[in-house]
Amino acid sequence: MKFYVKSVIDLGIRKNLPCFGPMATDSVFIGQLCPGCQKVFGAGDYVTLIALGPGNDRVEQKKAAAGVEYKAIAVEGHWQCITGEDPNG
Repeated sequence: MKFYVKSVIDLGIRKNLPCFGPMATDSVFIGQLCPGCQKVFGAGDYVTLIALGPGNDRVEQKKAAAGVEYKAIAVEGHWQCITGEDPNG
């Protein structure tokens, strides 16, 4: 079994991730589960994106395989679940 590390997030190093929030009351993510804590997103939450990979896009798969920047499918997670940091300082 081969395991390739493609990003700093794979190494457990969370650098330069964007912090989005507070989440608006009309966000499409309200009520969906955070993959980190399995709690629903709510208005006022702070989140970040977790890149999963290139998905089924052949062009982006080739870029990823070559180790160059590519467009990734991503999911949202609570900022604190992903980074361990309090978004309010």
